[in-house]
Amino acid sequence: MSSVFPHADTARDTDDARFAPEARDDCPPGTFFTVVALPIGRMTIAATFVVGTAGGWQAVPATRLAGYDSRRSVELPSATLLVRVTVAWQAGAKQGAVSRSAIIPEPAQGPCRIAAPSASEPA
Repeated sequence: MSSVFPHADTARDTDDARFAPEARDDCPPGTFFTVVALPIGRMTIAATFVVGTAGGWQAVPATRLAGYDSRRSVELPSATLLVRVTVAWQAGAKQGAVSRSAIIPEPAQGPCRIAAPSASEPA
């Protein structure tokens, strides 16, 4: 998880890796974006911690992610990530984009504990 969601600190953002506490690019608040240059375009990876509820997958609130750093945190904000990979390309006059999403669960025997949800969050 640390390779696609290393931190939730806008002060550590770079041009190609940034945390978005607000909704951006059709992703919910609290999404981490990584942009990789390709010879014919770019690939953008958007990773959002999510929790399963009776109503479906919900993003972990951005406020709960404050201070998260994969290098120092011993608790994950959630055991599951929603990852969307988009590749935008251009070859001569032709251009296009392909986007795919996947839910990636952390194995039950994973290396980190899961932080308990706050009282205002769905369990």
